Amino acid sequence: REFSLGVYNLAGRAVKEFPDNVLPVGGHEVFWNGKSDGGESLPSGVYFIRLRVDNETRAMPVVLIR
Repeated sequence: REFSLGVYNLAGRAVKEFPDNVLPVGGHEVFWNGKSDGGESLPSGVYFIRLRVDNETRAMPVVLIR
């Protein structure tokens, strides 16, 4: 299945985007180290994870605590 995964700030700006990928059906894990695409440590706060699998998209809030 084709998927894309990104982390967005409250303004809706992408702060971290993981490379699009194709994986077999089943469970998978992705770890985010709290850094932006540019390698900067992001501040504590609420972010949104957006996951798109095939043609379905879901968003969920996450809290980054430093």
